[in-house]
Amino acid sequence: MRKVLMGCVVGLLGGALLFPGGEAPAQANAPVVKIAVVSTLTRGLPAAVVSVAMRPLKAYMESETGMSGDIVLGGDALKLGKKLEDDTVQIGVFHGHEFAWAKKKFPKLEPIVVCLNASQNVRAVQIVLEKSKAESHAELKGTTLALPRENRAFCRLYAERRCITPDSTLEKYYKKLTHPVDCEDALDAVRRGKADSAIVEASLWEGYQKDKPFWAKFLRVLQQSEIFPPGVIAYRQGKFSAKQAGAFRDALLNAGKHPQGKEVMKTMRVAAFSTAPEKFGDILEASYKAYPPPTAK
Repeated sequence: MRKVLMGCVVGLLGGALLFPGGEAPAQANAPVVKIAVVSTLTRGLPAAVVSVAMRPLKAYMESETGMSGDIVLGGDALKLGKKLEDDTVQIGVFHGHEFAWAKKKFPKLEPIVVCLNASQNVRAVQIVLEKSKAESHAELKGTTLALPRENRAFCRLYAERRCITPDSTLEKYYKKLTHPVDCEDALDAVRRGKADSAIVEASLWEGYQKDKPFWAKFLRVLQQSEIFPPGVIAYRQGKFSAKQAGAFRDALLNAGKHPQGKEVMKTMRVAAFSTAPEKFGDILEASYKAYPPPTAK
């Protein structure tokens, strides 16, 4: 149950923020920092549930930075961007592609850290049987598609934008959508003929090939997405002080040095926190152009 709850809360970041720390209280009169989570990470969970699930972040931040933390819901990407802009929250947790949306409208948003998986391969793949004659999703219309709940939001975005015709929806395009718990179940369903294809994270497909090399030979990649930006923990320049941002960044970058932190990061598929890569702005711009926000014309 704990793993399912955590997975629901952090989705794309793969649990990036859920690492344990000391329970020492924050310093007296310490500034209260509100940390907001984008709605696609919480997947409709009540605020109270999210607050409980994110409690390790609050404890870690308070013990490592001396700042008192408060976990709140952020709404969609643009609403969260506006809250950061208005200083009603000071830190935002985004999917990478959604941070690209928010930063386009609120250019002063900046990453504190990005969240990396083991392969750093942030893309989605559509998998079919090796013997399938399909050459693209066009030949899978009216079939069964498996979308595991383990997937992060970019997989759903890819499915909706690249694996159907522009005038359709997933529910209309495919005869049936199934939602296995994890990638392994989804890929096994394809292998066993219970689904005609599955859309999963590329890193999870890589893991399946490593863990089940014999069975993986019966499957192949039909098509794959562009590379998406990694998850982002962000703030607005000038609203959250550089000193505070630096303290929080250092705490996250050093999380892997804590034995319990390593275990949680491993469980939640986060290999490391990192500073934003060089030309990260170009990466965000490319993502925005390939996958503009739903309201963009």
